[in-house]
Amino acid sequence: MLSNLARNNNKYYIIQVLREKSTKRTFFYTRYGRVGEDGVTSLAEAALEQAEKQYHSTYAKKTAASKGY
Repeated sequence: MLSNLARNNNKYYIIQVLREKSTKRTFFYTRYGRVGEDGVTSLAEAALEQAEKQYHSTYAKKTAASKGY
């Protein structure tokens, strides 16, 4: 989460790889938006390797200095 009220930055980005124990199904979950609002949510089923790759790719993009999450 980044919060800088002087620059009107008040946003969050959540990413997770989720796995069901019983079925072994894997999902890539994202939620992002402004603090205090519902934001945008996405849940996509994917192979474990693909979900992990997407997680690391998204993490690298969102934690880059230009993004500032």
